[in-house]
Amino acid sequence: DGIRDTSVTGVQTCDTANPQSCVAFATALQERFTKVDLLVLNAGTCHDKFSTPEVFDAKGASMTFCTNHLGNHVLVETLIPLLETSRSRVILISSNGSDWDPKRSGWHPIFGPLDFEKSWNDETKEFTTPLLSGETSWDETKSYCETKLCNILQCKRLARKHSQLTVAAVCPGLCPTTDFPMFRGFFGIIARNIMSLIPNVVNTMQEAGSVVVEACLRNDIKTGTFYNTGPDVTTPAREEMGLPCVFGEHPNNPQADDEAVQDKLYEICNTIWGR
Repeated sequence: DGIRDTSVTGVQTCDTANPQSCVAFATALQERFTKVDLLVLNAGTCHDKFSTPEVFDAKGASMTFCTNHLGNHVLVETLIPLLETSRSRVILISSNGSDWDPKRSGWHPIFGPLDFEKSWNDETKEFTTPLLSGETSWDETKSYCETKLCNILQCKRLARKHSQLTVAAVCPGLCPTTDFPMFRGFFGIIARNIMSLIPNVVNTMQEAGSVVVEACLRNDIKTGTFYNTGPDVTTPAREEMGLPCVFGEHPNNPQADDEAVQDKLYEICNTIWGR
């Protein structure tokens, strides 16, 4: 009933690419509420060097990385005391693109493992290559996929370090929106229309949203787990909407289970944040 009551509904802006904006948002949230039952970290975009003048910040971090992952880190870490006392559920939006093995992801290999020895300089405290894998050429799609792996790494570390929380990473499916360069402009319209005609390839925004809702409401969510639409488990939320889609646990990229990589990413995010 509270959700339907607009008197308890509020809107506050947050630029997830800007750590200061994330801190301000989290601080305002803590001042207004004494409990957070659910936190969904849904920001996701794909910056390209042609449409986005400032692709990288002063520390060499891409705006894709800052928007899709760094903002998640800053929000969660600022809110940790409140999240722990609330025993909150935290949902991080990821993607099948976080994996380079087509047997697990269903994708052709797009990018390689994250390599912070190549991409991060511990002395200057900045990224030295455009991609986290250490590749020296910018590629917006690879960068996007890397950030979605970062979100699963964060999910795993939060589950390991904060037992009071229930944390899950979720892939809502491929949505051909203009957040992605390949779906912009005249040819992007053609690509979106063609892909929408192919069964089981893309999700509508409604279908994708129902996957996230499922992760928010199910009682059997396991902390530290990656979920996706899959062939094993039906979804009551989707059945109610008449959507023939299913939901279940999904094998994640094995690098997401590497605790050393999890901890290094955490350290790098704190450094960029200035914490």
